[in-house]
Amino acid sequence: MFTTPLVADMGVRLYGNWCGPGIGTSDYPPIDPLDAACMRHDMCYIATGSVACECDVEFMRELRAIRYPNPDIQARGRAMSDALAMMPCDSPAGWALKQSMMWSDIAADALSGRATPFEVPERWLHLFSTAPY
Repeated sequence: MFTTPLVADMGVRLYGNWCGPGIGTSDYPPIDPLDAACMRHDMCYIATGSVACECDVEFMRELRAIRYPNPDIQARGRAMSDALAMMPCDSPAGWALKQSMMWSDIAADALSGRATPFEVPERWLHLFSTAPY
């Protein structure tokens, strides 16, 4: 079901065949559960309109629930979720919910000792520095 990533036609490919701003659609299947979540997010945008808060919130919830195969892919998924939380969407209440979800995750990490808030920009740097564009 999952394959090796192939080059996307447009946009900024951050991971796999579907993850990244401007990817939209791909002729290639997702390479793993993270890429499949990105595909569903892209399809939601196509169905409801870009910057739809409902698509972003569902994607962020899905990224929380994925069983990641390794810490690198988990960090990429978390960075995508963090970055998406900062992006405006079509509803002020939806944007507030996205930010609330991100800050809740950051607080849970800090309180459990898993990570500090300073690791958010580190995740973003890792995501963009390893992007296959």
